[in-house]
Amino acid sequence: MELAGDEEIIAQYYFENKQDENSMAVLTIRRLVIVYRNEEQSYPLSKITAVKVAEEKSSGMAAGGVILAIIGLGMISSYSATGPIVFGIGGALVYFAWKGKTRLVISHMGGQQDYAVSGQDDPKLKNFINALNSKLA
Repeated sequence: MELAGDEEIIAQYYFENKQDENSMAVLTIRRLVIVYRNEEQSYPLSKITAVKVAEEKSSGMAAGGVILAIIGLGMISSYSATGPIVFGIGGALVYFAWKGKTRLVISHMGGQQDYAVSGQDDPKLKNFINALNSKLA
């Protein structure tokens, strides 16, 4: 990512909570630059119409996990070796459904783009969104 000579960075956010320059969002005085999955997108601030953080939880995945966990418990009582495995898979599904997905959504004149974010309730993401919104206002 290259910046113009008079362009300064206001805020940065790393999607994977690392110092990974291949997965980050950078807010400058003129634009929002997102480097994500080996692609670089540049959004002029004047073209961004909305920014939001969307958190999604999957009730279907949670229900499937509970069902698998119950089946796994039933298999454990019959001394089957696969019972603990099925129970573990069910528990993992419930955990990932509860954890959910978090996405950074950028709406602009050309449409909408979303980017997966690591974790939920990330104060660094909230600070980045606040900095971005202050430049859009």
